[in-house]
Amino acid sequence: MASKRPIAIEVIYPEPEFEVVEPAQEFTWRETIPENKDVPILRDIYEHRAPKEAGILFVNGKKASMMSEDTGTVAHELTHGIHSYLEKGSSDFAAFYVPGKGAVKVQKSLVRRIDIAPFIPKELRGIDGDGGRFHTYIQDKHGREPEAGTPFIDGKKQVGSANALYPWDEWVSYINGAKAALQAEKEFGKQNSDYLTGPVEFSIYALGSMMAVKKLDPKYASSDAFLNMKKAYAYFTRESMRVLKAGRETSLRADKGEAYLERFRKSNSTEARAMKDFIVSEFGAEWTAHTFGFGARPLANRTEESKPTPPERKSLWPFSWPFRSGTP
Repeated sequence: MASKRPIAIEVIYPEPEFEVVEPAQEFTWRETIPENKDVPILRDIYEHRAPKEAGILFVNGKKASMMSEDTGTVAHELTHGIHSYLEKGSSDFAAFYVPGKGAVKVQKSLVRRIDIAPFIPKELRGIDGDGGRFHTYIQDKHGREPEAGTPFIDGKKQVGSANALYPWDEWVSYINGAKAALQAEKEFGKQNSDYLTGPVEFSIYALGSMMAVKKLDPKYASSDAFLNMKKAYAYFTRESMRVLKAGRETSLRADKGEAYLERFRKSNSTEARAMKDFIVSEFGAEWTAHTFGFGARPLANRTEESKPTPPERKSLWPFSWPFRSGTP
């Protein structure tokens, strides 16, 4: 009789299309990457930086070189610039840069960023459930549109609302920052930042944006654009979970990211139940179980005898990253 050997299978959702992104030929900012920050992910992002990237951050109200920040922050901020450059002011689509693969473009719906808030469970608003980045990027403490990501004139006058895809810009920037920080920690030592919290936190905010789109823009929700959004969501969520797993033995606070996910799994609020139901209905019970840990018995816990053979599934473990085997 055959032994019931545990199997390790990843449920794969179809990937989105990636458009090739060629490095620009002319740049405004040419400051080199410091030797103690020069890792493959950041190098790729830097070489694809926006032509008009200024390389400037404001720290405590004062201008500072972006390269004075930690590796994860540099990768994060440069990713924002790439997204803006790829979109070229378009109101039709958002673009998200993936080092080594290219850009994922997602058509914008009519839904605003502020419309996402009711779909986010209160206990998941902020990595510690105390507001945090939710108030900075989704809805402020007064229930209004936050400043981050909102169009302004002369730095003062609000002229419009950010699209529901705005949190995705932050999400992908956090993913890229986390991967760069992990590489930097392996190469140069502790980074002492919480870069492994952003990807998982924003996977929930991005999920809320999809729920808002499904309810508030039914025409979009029934179109191919929504199917593409789902592919993009599944891909970036997979990357978020992979980078979290890869960073468990680092200083980058994977423990806080995993605690956040566990809070989601255990939550029984009306909003959390609705979010869980949405994930299962849109992505299937097995993908949900593999990715978030609820919805069905995870495939990795099944045996050869009980293993089903559904489509879109293949083993990817142990996984490797595009730049160096075993590192993000």
